[in-house]
Amino acid sequence: DIVGFTTTTESMEPHQIVNIINRYLERMIDVIVRHGGTIDEFTGDGILVFFGAPRRLPNHTKQAVACAIEMQESMKKLNKENVQIGLPPMQMGIAINCGELVVGNIGSEKRKKYGAVGSPINIAFRLEEKVRPGEILVTQAVKDRIGKKLLTGSNWIDNIKGTGNTTIYQVVGMDRI
Repeated sequence: DIVGFTTTTESMEPHQIVNIINRYLERMIDVIVRHGGTIDEFTGDGILVFFGAPRRLPNHTKQAVACAIEMQESMKKLNKENVQIGLPPMQMGIAINCGELVVGNIGSEKRKKYGAVGSPINIAFRLEEKVRPGEILVTQAVKDRIGKKLLTGSNWIDNIKGTGNTTIYQVVGMDRI
């Protein structure tokens, strides 16, 4: 999700808003696809992505975190380009959770889409509300799956609706070992 997108774009012309969001989505989609992510939907200026379906991805949790790290790096490069063409810099926040989802064609005969539903997505959305610009936050479940390879900064216990008190970790990198 782009943090503060509405505030940043309030004074922009509609064509500029479409330009900046499309530049952002184009760049991020490339990163997501490279890491094997499946885009469920665009939620305004946010992107809901899941890993491990429709193709099995054995290290899907690690891939999700590696994708998030590359997305933040890509955002820095995109901001430099945007500033050069007169667009404002943007900051993105990313939240990651893991767990089992129901995945498949969802909808009716009139309109269907391949997507996912489940509590892990709801928790990720609630975690995303706590993220600050440029930050990647993960739940205890993600930390447990990746283990010592996940490099974290600060962590704290917070109450997340649907899961209760859980430890939240700020990701600073991932060890390649």
